[in-house]
Amino acid sequence: MSNKKSASKYAPIIMTALLALIAIASVIWIVLVKNTKGETVSIVSNGITLKTIDLNTATGELLFTVINDPSDETAPYIVDGNKPLGTHYNVIRITREGAEIIDSDCTTHICIHEGITDSPAKPIVCLPNRLLITVTGEKSETDTDAVTY
Repeated sequence: MSNKKSASKYAPIIMTALLALIAIASVIWIVLVKNTKGETVSIVSNGITLKTIDLNTATGELLFTVINDPSDETAPYIVDGNKPLGTHYNVIRITREGAEIIDSDCTTHICIHEGITDSPAKPIVCLPNRLLITVTGEKSETDTDAVTY
């Protein structure tokens, strides 16, 4: 009976140490994946890939405007430059450092506040305008299925 008391006495300490170890390993895993720099930026709207750009060959600053015609939501298109036309538009800036949305007509502007991304672990999404910007390419040795922020 004394063995059971002794085991239950140390159970909270063992569980705390185990949880701390798991938390530390998770933080290290996320930092390694987050610091992985991608090579290719893909701009997808309504499930259609509109443009793919190689970050290694990008010179200077590239500006693109993705426009979804309100009368035809299935046919988004992209134009060069900062040309916000009508409704449902996003202006995207791409440099060697990554991609970011600098202007949008959505009401929340969460996509603008996401900032610049150059990591496969951090896509930029504008849900009201159905836009997704992902970075792919170079991967770390510790590849993950999903990362939660």
